[in-house]
Amino acid sequence: TQNKIISSTKRSATEQLQSFSEQKQTNKMPAFILCQEMIDALPIHSFQKTTDGVWRERLVDVAMKEEDEILQQEESKHNPHGHVIGHRKGYTNVDDLPQSSSSSSSSDKKEKKQRFRFVLPPDTTPALRTLLHVDEKTGKTHSSITYLDDAAPGDIIEVNPDGMMLVQDMAAFIEDNGGGAALIIDYGEEGSGGDTLRGFKKHKQVHPLSLPGWVDVTADVDFGALKMAVNSRKQQRTSSTSSSQTPDDTTNTSKEDPIVAFGPISHCHFLASMGAPDRVVRLIEQDDTTDEQAQELFDALERLMHPDQMGERYKVLAIGRKKDGIFHPPGF
Repeated sequence: TQNKIISSTKRSATEQLQSFSEQKQTNKMPAFILCQEMIDALPIHSFQKTTDGVWRERLVDVAMKEEDEILQQEESKHNPHGHVIGHRKGYTNVDDLPQSSSSSSSSDKKEKKQRFRFVLPPDTTPALRTLLHVDEKTGKTHSSITYLDDAAPGDIIEVNPDGMMLVQDMAAFIEDNGGGAALIIDYGEEGSGGDTLRGFKKHKQVHPLSLPGWVDVTADVDFGALKMAVNSRKQQRTSSTSSSQTPDDTTNTSKEDPIVAFGPISHCHFLASMGAPDRVVRLIEQDDTTDEQAQELFDALERLMHPDQMGERYKVLAIGRKKDGIFHPPGF
């Protein structure tokens, strides 16, 4: 199936990058890495604030549901504030909507089927303590993370640790192999966009837990987290280098130009800066371009750059060596 091919391709790309990083090359060459809608397919951790003011990680559980109830809930919108006590003791169901008394007239003869659902555990998880720095006993964040404390009950934050580690690996690979750059293009925002986990099947949006293995599951990319992951690596490297130097060290400053993240900028801004509209105009004005081809070129450019389509929804992030006062990557 298509989603299996996509998953295999993205997994292969990650494995190749890792294998390249492990090679001890004698002749190092610049590396150029392009990630087009790759980070969004990596696994995320999803956290939700409860009505008690504490954070819990959203986990996946199995429930028995009537077939018609499954279909009804697949078509309804997800309500993160609708909590129903699940079958597992102490866990809270956050995926199913509360059912009114008038809608619970199911016949006992109807077949019950297994279905995955989101639940909140009664205590903290290792990911919650590690990624959000939540106290194991109180379930609340450290006082320094104010935006988590200000979140309202029902708010959701998604964290993609694999994505952050991958961009750090890219930065290290570029640094260790004579330079280069990476370009990351994906849909998302500079910050967590809340509950963005969703599934697609045959170009239609479906519940992300429906039909496991047959649905393309995705989540928006937090470009702010990716940028922070790359730049924090630069700070750690600078601190480590400073602590190991002596006053007599005469290090070549060009070798210390840091690998940093540039952007993110909108898809529209990037393509316009790279001359995409001018390129399309030149193609349209060629004598051998038919009216049909000209319309196809215009429609394609509109889809890529219009704010209501890919122009603002998609973002672009670059990773490369920063030359102070000399240049930024093209398009930025």
